[in-house]
Amino acid sequence: MLQIAKQDINCLPIAHWSKLNLTELDVVVRENKLNRFSSWLLPQLVAQFGTWKVYDTCRETVLNNCVTDLQRAQYRLTKLTRSALLAKQVAQPEYGQLTPLVMLGLRRAQGIPYEHWRHYSDLEWFFDPKLLVAATTKPPTLTTERLLELQRQGLITQTGESAGELKNAETTYGLTGLKGTELDGVDKLQQMMLCQTWLAHPKHRRETMILDPNNWDVMPKPLIDTQVFEQPPTTTKQKLLDVHELSPWATV
Repeated sequence: MLQIAKQDINCLPIAHWSKLNLTELDVVVRENKLNRFSSWLLPQLVAQFGTWKVYDTCRETVLNNCVTDLQRAQYRLTKLTRSALLAKQVAQPEYGQLTPLVMLGLRRAQGIPYEHWRHYSDLEWFFDPKLLVAATTKPPTLTTERLLELQRQGLITQTGESAGELKNAETTYGLTGLKGTELDGVDKLQQMMLCQTWLAHPKHRRETMILDPNNWDVMPKPLIDTQVFEQPPTTTKQKLLDVHELSPWATV
């Protein structure tokens, strides 16, 4: 188990992780329970990304700012499914699966909006694979009423003793039972963005997240206007990588 003497990302002894592919990295991160440190690890990672110098491409930006094995290992943490770094994402939603950590750092520190990056051809260097698909796939155009219908349909338990019961929109990951609807085949994360469930639910969503695939800096209007949800004060300024891909440093 990884032991630390100081709550400082630059004191984490993980430099040797930079040589691991993403499957191996996911295993070692979970084995060492890195999510124990999420309260300070993720904010510090984001702050460090905010110090990066921006180059003409995402790839150049990453490679020119990650020159040591420790920096490379830190960056590669952002490529993992966020559950590897957060034990319960709804408890720390600001840094959950819908938040692009590198882009958040650059937006907070340098005022670069998420939409600035949309037309870059190598966005896989800034996104984790799952969020990249959800954010860059054109969503269907649906009315608020229809989205609410689909939300309800997707939250109905399909099998087992609880079949027919409605699951909690605030905490349920994923929607089911949508075959044959307008959301049939739509990416799972995007389904939750559109139907405002899980992290995209008004109770949990934050301005750090990508919530609208058509505009990454927009927070959509709640599907149910009469619901009031507390929001913490904002601190922002306004090719998909395979999980088996080898470390990008192998080609540098």
